[in-house]
Amino acid sequence: MKVGILVCSSKLYPAMLFDIMAGYHSYFKYAGHKAPEYIVESIGTGADYKLLQQKAEVLLLNPDVKIILAFIDLFAAKRIEPFINAAGKILISADAGADIPGMAIPSPQHIHVSLQEAYGAVLAVHEAMNDHRMNNIYITSFYDGGYGHCYAAARVWEKKGGELKFNYVTPLNPNDINIDILAREMEANQPQALVLQYSAESGQKFFEKYKDKQLDQHIPVYASPFVCEENWISTQPYYFKDIKAYAPWHSKIDSKMNRDFCTTIFNETDKTANVFHLLGWDSAMLLASTAETVANKIGNAAQVLKVVGEKTHESPRGVLRYMEKHRHFIAPMYGVKLTDHEGMYQSELSGHLLDATNLWLEFAEEVPFENISRWYNTYLCLS
Repeated sequence: MKVGILVCSSKLYPAMLFDIMAGYHSYFKYAGHKAPEYIVESIGTGADYKLLQQKAEVLLLNPDVKIILAFIDLFAAKRIEPFINAAGKILISADAGADIPGMAIPSPQHIHVSLQEAYGAVLAVHEAMNDHRMNNIYITSFYDGGYGHCYAAARVWEKKGGELKFNYVTPLNPNDINIDILAREMEANQPQALVLQYSAESGQKFFEKYKDKQLDQHIPVYASPFVCEENWISTQPYYFKDIKAYAPWHSKIDSKMNRDFCTTIFNETDKTANVFHLLGWDSAMLLASTAETVANKIGNAAQVLKVVGEKTHESPRGVLRYMEKHRHFIAPMYGVKLTDHEGMYQSELSGHLLDATNLWLEFAEEVPFENISRWYNTYLCLS
């Protein structure tokens, strides 16, 4: 049996694809499984759906390919589901998780795993509400704002009686950020907190501009997961005194599996483990579980995935739980706070949510009731 793999590239995180595949290979080495032979097809940023469909067809026409592993978002995956279903094969998709699961529920021949980015953004707003910070300014970029995480986070405010005093959206080109606009609105609205929804490039420029302007460094900040990504944030000069977030993973999670994961990644790559290694690792784990079930010839693709969903899958971030209605594997989220370490930010664990099923289901069902627009490319995959 062979596996077809569809991969995206990223200008924002140039090493992302390499780290994902390093995590993939490292899992098989750690688990002592022989990795299945695979065929890789590149699909750019995942925004060209015609190219995506062509590459998927090429893989599916190979009679030895039984499973497609695609590093794409749910909306892109929906574009190739008809081909997967017609061929009677299996799709495992994996991404950063910037969208709302209920907006594009996988078919019975498709399962999904992610870094739960949108869910982390929602949990950060819940944290702000629990801290009685009800009137806030929401800050994102023209790019980061083009995904479901912003809608999901804003809905938490609406439902809990909070108020967004101002939406500050920075330009697509981070060099064009005008921090004076934010300074003026902070003075006029006196927000209780700032809520940040950024990935690396825009986040870095925002931090620089905010610090250069010497704006309030004591205002509480609630951030999305990639603002506080452990390795990246350690490269940013310390300024804000109070930043909280929820992360999908942390190097200090106290479990044997996580310690083994960090050690294996370092031994195999000579790099510190990160969330992209984790995504590759978890994808490989689900792939191995699926391939094993296929080999047992228990039935068709949908029946195979039903069995896979019933198995226990222990990830470095905790046990992956299968949410059958949405065909998602979900994991615990970890509260983090940013502290000062020799003038740079350092991410520290502050708590975790082992079982937040009801919160996740509420988030997953928060489907917009009006038409929306979004970027076509898979989140973080930008050329």
